[in-house]
Amino acid sequence: MMQAPKPTCLIVGLGSIGKTHLQHVLKFAGKIILVDPNPQTLDYIQALELPFPTEYHRDIEFVSGDDVIEFAVIANWGPDHFSVIKKMNKLGVKHLLVEKPLVSKLRDLEELKRATLSGELKIITNMPISLGPLAARVLNLQLDKKLGAAQTILVSGGAKCLVTNGIHYVGLASRIFESLPTSVFSLVENHDINPRSTNFVFAEGTSNWNYGEGKNLCVSFSNNSHVQISISIICEYGKIVIEEDLATIYCISDSDLEKIDKPSRTFYARKVLDTFDPYHFANGLDGMGDLYAKIQSSDLEIWEDFEHGFIATEAVIGMLISSEIKALVELPLQSEVKDKYNSREWNIS
Repeated sequence: MMQAPKPTCLIVGLGSIGKTHLQHVLKFAGKIILVDPNPQTLDYIQALELPFPTEYHRDIEFVSGDDVIEFAVIANWGPDHFSVIKKMNKLGVKHLLVEKPLVSKLRDLEELKRATLSGELKIITNMPISLGPLAARVLNLQLDKKLGAAQTILVSGGAKCLVTNGIHYVGLASRIFESLPTSVFSLVENHDINPRSTNFVFAEGTSNWNYGEGKNLCVSFSNNSHVQISISIICEYGKIVIEEDLATIYCISDSDLEKIDKPSRTFYARKVLDTFDPYHFANGLDGMGDLYAKIQSSDLEIWEDFEHGFIATEAVIGMLISSEIKALVELPLQSEVKDKYNSREWNIS
């Protein structure tokens, strides 16, 4: 049987995350087209000594329609995503893997939704934490009566952006709670310390997304702290605490459980049940690696998950709106909110 020809792939943006995408694409591409405005990118590409045809451009406009591009990765700055996606559409590229957040304007987000609903484009968002094994592991652990169902997810730390980093946990919470955010209330302050560009948002503060039935995600970051992120998943009778690549499961002792006689009775969850790696599957792949494995296997179902990135992107824009108007914002965003903020450039990346 003849082997199918290897695809031509395009990557726009070759910063740190773009280079990670390139390492995955190298495993199955027959030709790669790379686009990045940094002139040092060419030196990086040449040093790789790739064993197949490679094309480099400093601007997406120089990419011609001579090649049939089967797959494209959009990993440049957030506010530029939409214009690149439109260029891909003109070139006939249908399958796109886009870095989070998908876009930086509500108008553009709605346009992408229309394009995916019509079948014109197939777009998935790279959100490795919610695409990894953690959510499924938590859902399975909830079956243990010593832990119970997850009720609240608390994420805290130092100088991490509530958009760039927070969006991962919005997606994760949707998977764990098996529901979508219904509202958001936030107090956010932007500082011009974004390492990509000071023009982009780097938001500190606290944001709370409600997922219905009393389930909440609370993310709190301080730009005045250098402490790394810590995640606590609070369950009925225990908690899962995640720091770095270690998740520790704690539960209330059996003797204390016997003392519970009313809803307001609480005890410390100090007994360690187990530990596990929250970000890698048994085969060693993380969420991004598993995503690429599915893309390589021609798993068509993977291309039907546009909603995951759409909802998370809308939820973080809703967070910024909530902070601006100092009020709770319903999700999905209501028409009057969309009309008011439809064209606002949020400069998120």
